[in-house]
Amino acid sequence: MNWKRFSLPLLLLLSACDDSSSTSPQVQSSGTFDTAPQASVVSATSPVSTTPWYADRSPADTVSVQTPEPAKPDAAAIARQTAEVLKAQGLITRAGAVLADAGLEDEAFPLLAPEDHKVDDKTAYLSTAAAGLALETVDETPSSKRQMMKIGGKDVNFITRAGHLIAYAPKDPKDSNKKDAEAAIFYTYYARDGLPKDKRPVTFFFNGGPGSAAIWLQLGSWAPKRLKTDAPNIPPEFRATRPESFPLIDNDETLLDQSDLVFVNPPGTSLSEAILPHTNTDFWDMDRDAEVNNDFITRFINYYNRQSSPKYIYGESYSGIRVPIMAAKLEAAGTANYEPDPSGKPPIVLSGLVLHSPILNYQSSCAMSFDVSCNGILPTYAMTVDHYGKSQRGNRSVPAFLDAIRTFINHEYDVYFPMFPKNTDLYGGARAFAAAVLYPESELPEEAAQLVSSLKLLNNAGGIDSVVQFLLKTKEAPADTGWTAFVPTDIGAAFVKDLSAWTGISTDFLSATPNVGTRDFILNFLPGKAVNIYDTRMSAPGDGDRKIPYDMSFYEDTAFCNAITPHLADFANYTSVTEYKTITKGISIAWMYQRDPSVKYWKSSIVDLQTAIRDGNGLKVTIVGGYTDLVTPFHQTELDLAEAGLTERVPVKWFDGGHMTYLTEASRAPLKARLDEFYQAPPVADGLNAPQSVAATEALTPPLAGAAPSAVTFN
Repeated sequence: MNWKRFSLPLLLLLSACDDSSSTSPQVQSSGTFDTAPQASVVSATSPVSTTPWYADRSPADTVSVQTPEPAKPDAAAIARQTAEVLKAQGLITRAGAVLADAGLEDEAFPLLAPEDHKVDDKTAYLSTAAAGLALETVDETPSSKRQMMKIGGKDVNFITRAGHLIAYAPKDPKDSNKKDAEAAIFYTYYARDGLPKDKRPVTFFFNGGPGSAAIWLQLGSWAPKRLKTDAPNIPPEFRATRPESFPLIDNDETLLDQSDLVFVNPPGTSLSEAILPHTNTDFWDMDRDAEVNNDFITRFINYYNRQSSPKYIYGESYSGIRVPIMAAKLEAAGTANYEPDPSGKPPIVLSGLVLHSPILNYQSSCAMSFDVSCNGILPTYAMTVDHYGKSQRGNRSVPAFLDAIRTFINHEYDVYFPMFPKNTDLYGGARAFAAAVLYPESELPEEAAQLVSSLKLLNNAGGIDSVVQFLLKTKEAPADTGWTAFVPTDIGAAFVKDLSAWTGISTDFLSATPNVGTRDFILNFLPGKAVNIYDTRMSAPGDGDRKIPYDMSFYEDTAFCNAITPHLADFANYTSVTEYKTITKGISIAWMYQRDPSVKYWKSSIVDLQTAIRDGNGLKVTIVGGYTDLVTPFHQTELDLAEAGLTERVPVKWFDGGHMTYLTEASRAPLKARLDEFYQAPPVADGLNAPQSVAATEALTPPLAGAAPSAVTFN
């Protein structure tokens, strides 16, 4: 807006059309605003001489005096003056918008942010499959609490909200008045209400599972407060029992400097529940999950009038599947389900995706199938071996070290893989057996191992060692594919020796089992230790069976669970009679991965990611993660992107750390710097394979021509 053209008398005339008499949609007190009145010209003209320049005058008579123009007020002064007039007319939200548009955040915030409001939620929320709420029990009024923190050395005002919004299905083209309430979605929202919405991004965060609440991202990553876990360090007192708490500290790396933050919990997690006649299980499949989450985003946009805001989705783990599906569907819908924006500013559908430690294709993971190549996990093994001081990295930098193992994979491992004995990793078989135990009364799907995808569920199922022993005794000997004859040759022996150097596993074991799965790696490289599969740097001595009193992979769970309820009460003014559900195991059991009826267990988001980029009008995408994450190995992501032709279009960056990379203190600042660069970058040039503005900083060694990784399959 050009404030130098603002006419105060015109404003006084226009202000007679106040909110009470307007028939347009009313502005919400949550921070929504209308466009401030357009300005007109205010000018002053100095007196001018009427004597022609050519008049017969003596030099003494030619002296002229010009009256100086009065000083014009600057934009800030005009905005303040305008805001005062609007406030006098009772147009508080408009006054705040004028100040926000002028960059006067501190003055706009008190006018745009709601007052503190406590919510004591008496509704009981259920996470079971058949659960559903009555619509009349859902109250969408959020709690709110005004806050202040230092960001970049400056005091910044923001507000925390928590509560439920109803996710409505898209409008029925046959009946525009019909509204299908699908689910009450619980969310926490951190916002700098003093900034103009059309210039202020909003980011929606989703954890994974499937079945996980957003607690890990909310309390661990980029919100204004975080728990300091100090990964990978494990104090001696926590080797026998999980820590009950971690320090809750101000987050110096909060993303609140770049974006408003919304942490979202899908139905059946946290305090979210379906609305009858829908039940939670209605949304426990790949497409319905994405759709109901999108319907929440649409409801959020309409409720808070964020139509014109740049929009980002940040997904972790399983959300590497979820978020690309969401993105493709959001772009297909466009703004069809947006309500009119009172500001009149142009709407934005989607600006960017951040995928943190994502799984993009379950079928390319050797942890999910007997016979898939483990080439994607070898660099994670190598970085784990290096962490424990047993690698041959020497003085090489990490990028040089990783380039070397990528070359080994491309030129040797992938070449010899067709000869490897199959069915060597028993972990997938153990999962299939566990699925049979978990489904005693129902028909077991043919590919049970594909169904049981939650490692947390499996580890808590118990008896896994006895399952492995059962499989060891009953598995059939694999057919000889030439491996037995290859191993004794000079080339074969050299390959096994190199593989041993990369993995830290003996040549004797590798001669029989070269395609090393995660369980085989942990048992053979770190015998006698309990290891965190989400961050292999974290381990503790165990007994003869590597057992300790708790599962090391979930070291931080108790502390996070203990922190979330008081955090919501203290920091968001929200309390509930229902226990916050951090992870719902039943979701991962009941989850349906089948999308296309002609394709069984099509568990990939690669095509959706390609579609989102193609249709996204410059959609930015980046991927980040940790070197020592066995659950979603970083090189497998590289291979999946390469197979899809997205290596150049989707830059990746890896850091010291595991699955939740942000728990590693030393990686927080560089990871935040990467995200800053991403948010500040312009949209990408159109085209699926156009290079992205944020350059990939981790160079990839391309696969051999004609030798694409056999692990990546698309059904």
